[in-house]
Amino acid sequence: MEIGRNAGLPSVYEKEVLDNGIRLLTENVPGSPSITIGAWVLLGSRVEKEEESGIVHFIEHLLFKGTQKRSAFDLARDIDGVGGILNGFTGEEFTCFYVKVLPEHLDLALDLLSDMLIHSIFNPEELEREREVVLREIKMVEDSPDELVHDLFFEILFPEDSLGRPVTGKEKVIAEISRDRIVDFWRSFYQPRRIILAAAGQVEMGTFRDRVTRYFSTFPGNRISREPDPIRLPEKPPIRIKSIFKPLEEVYLCLGNHGYSMTHPRRYAFQILNVYLGGGMSSRLFQEIREKRGLAYSIYSFTNAFLDTGLLGISLSTSPGQVKECLNLIGQEVDLVKAGEISEEDLHRVKEQIRGNLLLSLEGSDGRMTRLARGEFYFGNPVPIQEVLEGFARVTREEVSRVAQDIFQPRVFSLAALGKLKQEELFIPFQES
Repeated sequence: MEIGRNAGLPSVYEKEVLDNGIRLLTENVPGSPSITIGAWVLLGSRVEKEEESGIVHFIEHLLFKGTQKRSAFDLARDIDGVGGILNGFTGEEFTCFYVKVLPEHLDLALDLLSDMLIHSIFNPEELEREREVVLREIKMVEDSPDELVHDLFFEILFPEDSLGRPVTGKEKVIAEISRDRIVDFWRSFYQPRRIILAAAGQVEMGTFRDRVTRYFSTFPGNRISREPDPIRLPEKPPIRIKSIFKPLEEVYLCLGNHGYSMTHPRRYAFQILNVYLGGGMSSRLFQEIREKRGLAYSIYSFTNAFLDTGLLGISLSTSPGQVKECLNLIGQEVDLVKAGEISEEDLHRVKEQIRGNLLLSLEGSDGRMTRLARGEFYFGNPVPIQEVLEGFARVTREEVSRVAQDIFQPRVFSLAALGKLKQEELFIPFQES
């Protein structure tokens, strides 16, 4: 249990495990106007075989399409009728279904979630309609070069791993996968022991446990269970550059390397490096490339962190004739931070930026719910907010420099490009440490 008083309203965390294996997490925030409940299924696209690519995301869609007692319209009408939100998303390592309601509608929220997770029927007609929706979602990426270049980047960064495939899946797989295979996958993997129910807002553990027991007691924990294949730790590949010619006005670039996992000891310095380089309008890359020279409308860096690995990337779009200048400028900024050229003033500013973003994200019950579940998934318990803030506060300039030297190694870097550009025109722009 943690009592936290540094993000506005006081709060209390509690955790329990039901007999069927479902983990319960609550963060009671007295005076909060809402409750957000997330049903986190510890199942993402990383468990998929190549011939199943996209099945987890497809199932996420289908659980909104009708149950034994509710049609898809009934699900929408019931949540709209109380002014609430019912939604879901799929990631590489988990799937989340969440409801945000007023505190008096806790029962409805749990009824809806349990109905979808336990009693979905995968109506054949609804399944075929949703198949078309998902196929359109996949095709939309082809019309969005800023998204497509990220898919290409992941593909060359993780060429032998499921992380290299898009979460939405492959068009051919989604077009051909049968209802029987979808239902078998759902029955095999949607097990109580893979469920975290996290609730934040005006909710107490005792009440939450009683309500969850009422609605989730019929969750069959003894149906066919299948274990995912072991996750292979991706090896750092040699330098990979891949360009796809497209008749676009801009060239879209994404470059980066493997990074640190969610639990890595240097995770705080890893995030600080990301924010310093490209995490906002005051970042080095944004200022040097967009503000001072007007070479790009959008340029930013980003991180993804998983159980066993991670990555840091830089994304931008520019005109074909300015690609070389942009890459050289990125190289200059990277080489400076590798050499330790980050001031104490800049380090303090980045830490304050991260601190503010983190605390502001906890203003709503949805942000708190997400932090609860992710903490349980990656660390076995929600990480106290004060511990996270202290982790960032301890980071030194020297540690940020060491992380940059580790990440930005030209011999193992990857670069993806889309546009009117030939592969031989691309290069890795920074020096060996």
